[in-house]
Amino acid sequence: MNWLLYTASFLALSHQLTPLNFYHEVRKIAFMIDPGFRYSNSEFSTLYAKIKAYTNGETVMFNGREYPAIYTPKNETIIEKLGITEEEIRSNKTIVDTATRRKKDAERSMKRRRAQGTVSREEYDKQRSEQKRFNLEAIARLKKEGLSIRAIAEQLKLNERVVRRYAKEITP
Repeated sequence: MNWLLYTASFLALSHQLTPLNFYHEVRKIAFMIDPGFRYSNSEFSTLYAKIKAYTNGETVMFNGREYPAIYTPKNETIIEKLGITEEEIRSNKTIVDTATRRKKDAERSMKRRRAQGTVSREEYDKQRSEQKRFNLEAIARLKKEGLSIRAIAEQLKLNERVVRRYAKEITP
């Protein structure tokens, strides 16, 4: 019954199911799901009324938001009611739980950032390590030449605190 309810609701949202063809289409869908399934039209009278209201452009206010006047369950509700498995969620494009959606969003975001030129965390850490090693060598060389912390900072275009901290690393 849940499957039939959600299928009919989604078909109505996509304008494939209208009040004119409602009962005929619901019978066909029910037969496809289970040829032995029997029901009376009165069991779907509420859904019929909601589809009629939706077709007429009516909406419903709920928690300060406007929704179509038809059943629009959250993905988590559909997953729970229909017993959709983790494997089915991973292979599905539209019905995904929050965790899977976040993971897919993160993957898309990562691809977009890579296309814009950002580097991976490993590459970034490697670059920072190389830069630090270069700065440590330069600071050590310039200290040997007798330059002050301020002069070294100006020459290397670094903050004085950074130069002071690096200088401590060089000579404990």
